[in-house]
Formats: sequence, structure tokens, C-alpha cells
Amino acid sequence: EGEGEEVVEEPAAPAMPPRPRPLKSEDYVRRVPAPKFQEWRTIETLTLALKEKPLIRPYVVCAGLPYGNGEECFLGLFKAAWQTRPTLRVIGDGFNTIPLVHVRDAARLVRRVAEERPPLEYHLAVDRGDASQREIVEAVAKEFGVDEPVRSISIPEAILAELADMLTMDLRLEPSDLMVEPPAPAPAAPEEDAEAAADAAPA
Repeated sequence: EGEGEEVVEEPAAPAMPPRPRPLKSEDYVRRVPAPKFQEWRTIETLTLALKEKPLIRPYVVCAGLPYGNGEECFLGLFKAAWQTRPTLRVIGDGFNTIPLVHVRDAARLVRRVAEERPPLEYHLAVDRGDASQREIVEAVAKEFGVDEPVRSISIPEAILAELADMLTMDLRLEPSDLMVEPPAPAPAAPEEDAEAAADAAPA
């Protein structure tokens, strides 16, 4: 019984590779950019060098891929999901970690840096999501009701694709402490202190 039946084995899911160690804002001296972004690093270095000038306190806020207000980074992804096009795919195995940040959270960090002037001059503006490329693409596909499995394409196939260099980065970044810690309460104005004391006084 069962002779001649062909057993079809389903392909095993790709194994999750070791994840990179998370980097903190304090590790900024170790950053090594891709050749395309070498000029950005030079600009950051020149900016931080201004601390030698009197009356100047420079800061650099390094942001993850922005989202939240119609930013360009994921426009193609959302468009493909909305149109249920076959271009909804991941590059490589899709397990690379992509640092993200909501634009409003990045703006809040810039404001806190400007207001509090912390000792550290380099700050990472990223979410705590720690999401992989595959998790991002599959989450978007699910929200748009795309039932077909997300396919993979090789990195050489996507080498000329728009934003391929950003979607294939593999970085785990921890947000600046200023994004995690609540801001210090603002001191009460003298008039408010006097009114509070008067209210608390016994009749």
C-alpha cells in the first residue's frame, strides 16, 4: 500500500541568522558608513568639531528610516500592497534589522536636545520596535489584506531598485535616553507658587 506515491517535502523556512549587537548613542565613534553616505559622516564630524568654538554647542541627531507623515522610504511598499502587485517582496532573506522612527518622535528628540543641552552630543532617534525587513513587509501586506506569500529576490536582482541600500541595512540601534526618559517637569512660575500657597493656607 502506498507504493509509487511521491512524497513532496515543503521547503524549510530560512534560519534566522545571528543578530548584530545593538549600538547606543555613545557608540557613535565606531560608525562606519557605506561609501554612498561617507559625505554624511564627514558633515557630522565637522559639525561636532564646532564644540571647540566658544559659545557653540553642536549636536547631531541620527534618525532611523522615517515614517508616519507620508515619507518616501516606504512609499513603494505601501503602493505595491494597495495595488496587490507582485512587487511586494523582500530583498535577500529579509531578516536584516531596519531602524525606524516616527517623524514626530524624531522631532520631539530634537526639541529635548535643544531645550536640555545634554552632555552627550550624538543621539539616536529610533523606535524600540527592532523590526526586520521581512516583518515590516509582511505586516503591511497583512494590513492591506494581501494573502499571497511575500517572495524574496536576491540582492543582485535588487541592486538597482529604489532605496535598496536602505532596505538591506542591518543595524540594531537603541534610542537615545532622552527618548526613553520622561522630560523633567518645568519649574512653576513664582505667581503660581504664591497662588498654590494661598490655596493651601488654612482659612
